[in-house]
Amino acid sequence: MMKNPSYCYKFYWLEAIVHLIAEDVKETNFNEMIDEMIANAWYTVLEFHIHLSGMIEGQVKDGLERAILKLQKLSQLPGNASKVEIKNNIKKYDKELRPYKDQLTNMVPYRALAGFFCKCQERALEYIQNGEKTEEKILVGSINCLPETAYEQMFETKQIFGKRDKRKGYHIIISFPPDEATPDQAFEVTRRFAEEHLGENYEVVYSVHTDKAHNHGHIVWNSVSFVDGTKYDSLKGNWIYHLHPRRDSKGRKLWNGESQRKMENMNINI
Repeated sequence: MMKNPSYCYKFYWLEAIVHLIAEDVKETNFNEMIDEMIANAWYTVLEFHIHLSGMIEGQVKDGLERAILKLQKLSQLPGNASKVEIKNNIKKYDKELRPYKDQLTNMVPYRALAGFFCKCQERALEYIQNGEKTEEKILVGSINCLPETAYEQMFETKQIFGKRDKRKGYHIIISFPPDEATPDQAFEVTRRFAEEHLGENYEVVYSVHTDKAHNHGHIVWNSVSFVDGTKYDSLKGNWIYHLHPRRDSKGRKLWNGESQRKMENMNINI
């Protein structure tokens, strides 16, 4: 941890969980977790003067350290203050600390939280990128994210905008009749559809599977916009009146309208 102080944040997150369990806490929330982290890191920051993530142009980089320094300035508590004193002052100055605590909540380590959430979207992303189905991932693409870290990025977007509940994402399949589309053609239709319909606002991963008699494209995208936090609105009739015409438009451009394709709408509805 001392070789790379940025690991301190994860350490204090884990320590907070361990302490709460030791106190026989059965349920908790982000606010209580952040309070515990501040109290646990207090002595290290103020007595040992350790910068948890270093400095940038003379400014403290770490959000946890900034929260501690802000509280110390407000409360004038010493570096050896008790945990009870620290937590009482966190409550006292809650309004002033709120921006610091909100930032910490948004930046909670993804891996520390992932086990508490449904894995449906992660499984969907893993499935559509299966190397055995996508010619060793040659037929995999993405928009506004990286395929290998898409789940983490989508998760972080939900964290930032506080929209982790209900629907996590969407998954649609574009199926082409046998021998109608080459893998490259199917990939081009899938890519164009994803870019035009979703590319400006959502993190998207798309692929083409060639393991069946018919090539078929997959598109998985986040339910929350990384731009402004807007949740994707899939109203009744969305497929018929919005997605279907766009799909057909891509097909007509590529095959001059000569083919008939089928698209199946499959939502990840959690």
